[in-house]
Amino acid sequence: MAWIWRRPTPPLRSGALPRIRLVAQAGYPPAGPRGTASMTHSAPHSSDVSADVRPQPGTATPVSHRRILAGSVAQTGSRIVSMGSTFVIMGLLARSLSPEQFGAWAVLLATAQLVTTLDIGLGAALRNRVSNLLSSGALSEVRNYVFAATLLVAGLGGLVIAGALAFGVPPSLLGLPSGAVFAQSALLVILAAAITVPLGMVVQLFYCWIEAYWIAALDLGRIAMQLTAMVTIAGLGGGLFPEVGAYFGSAILFSIVGAALMCRRRHWGLRDFFTQPHWWPQARAHIRSLAPEAGLFAFMAAAGTINSNADAIIIAHTLSVDAVGNYSVVQRLFAAATGLHLTFFYSHWGAYAVKYSGNDFSWLKRAIKLYSLFTILYAVAISVITIVAGPWIVKIWTSKIVTDTYLYAGFGAFVIISTLTNHISIFLNAIGRTRRQATILTASVIVNVPIAIVLCHHLGAVGVVISTTSVTSLLMLNNILEARSVLWKAAAR
Repeated sequence: MAWIWRRPTPPLRSGALPRIRLVAQAGYPPAGPRGTASMTHSAPHSSDVSADVRPQPGTATPVSHRRILAGSVAQTGSRIVSMGSTFVIMGLLARSLSPEQFGAWAVLLATAQLVTTLDIGLGAALRNRVSNLLSSGALSEVRNYVFAATLLVAGLGGLVIAGALAFGVPPSLLGLPSGAVFAQSALLVILAAAITVPLGMVVQLFYCWIEAYWIAALDLGRIAMQLTAMVTIAGLGGGLFPEVGAYFGSAILFSIVGAALMCRRRHWGLRDFFTQPHWWPQARAHIRSLAPEAGLFAFMAAAGTINSNADAIIIAHTLSVDAVGNYSVVQRLFAAATGLHLTFFYSHWGAYAVKYSGNDFSWLKRAIKLYSLFTILYAVAISVITIVAGPWIVKIWTSKIVTDTYLYAGFGAFVIISTLTNHISIFLNAIGRTRRQATILTASVIVNVPIAIVLCHHLGAVGVVISTTSVTSLLMLNNILEARSVLWKAAAR
């Protein structure tokens, strides 16, 4: 993969994009690092590119409804395939693993999500900064911000990996039974998550160029590899550890491929970054610049991830690992609905940031109103259908019998609230309005975890759903009021 290290920048090509007019970088300095704005190398000059020129890789990408829709459709399609693969994997493991190991699988997936908070909010802050730099034409700084943030998170991941290898991961910490297979599986999950987090930060930058279709293609490749490997292992009677290795090994491979593809399309090279003068002071300056926004995102991500994934660990500690298995299949059934919705709207992040930077508030108001109506109709319809048909679907899917009506109803209410919350959160995060969200999310974790433990003791697994739904409703109310205030005040200026 030598092309990641150094690849010359091609000249702008003539082509047919007749209605596009943009500001692009005309070239790089004749000597020295490409695309840098250091003290010793002047930044490349800008020029007004004529209407028949294609955007150079790494330059600002025109934002249009068609481009947004293309990314959304591609991601939604890959998400549908992902949902199908999840159903296949869950059904496969429910039949091939023991109830104890199947419950442990759900706990390990939740653990992997908790490790993703390792990016300390830099992933979201970086996407916002890159989107703003692209919209303003300050393209020479994009690569430096990306490498600085990624190197810091990779360093944190290295510390986590070193600690896990040195001290191990006690299964009892996650509510798992003692035993070598559970200890080895937990260690593998921690290592895999720590590796994929910094790589995933780079892959997610495709959203800034409104190129979500690349993320969709990578997801499809990963899914195909996971299914092939896991079905083969189940057929050979593998067990928990080999299945965990196949699932997370595929994720690592395609994270590497995705990060390499991003660097290739933007013509970024590691040597260009490390050989530029004063790269270390510049990297520290970039991190300091991202730190205030990243700190808020870190609180939000940690709180949201804990609220969404601590339930499996709480149930494993409070009830049993076997109970986590039944809970997880119902949760996964409803999670497919929220995940599909979130995937469709996540590709709007870059568009929201660009439109807000360009003061196009009328577009934003129309988009938020339309998408909010769609979200409500979608969530209510999906929840009603799943509550009615849920037990029947679960039995066919996993051969498990889960008939707790209150559990299905609780998840139905959660889907309605969480989809609306997520939709508006994407807009607020894209424009940097995160302080109130961070405050509420942090408070919600402090309240949610102890209440979930108490309710789980008295009501069983449904008590955890009630607690999480209650605290999520507070965030939903805040998001609605803040988004309305931002748009109406901005439009009135």
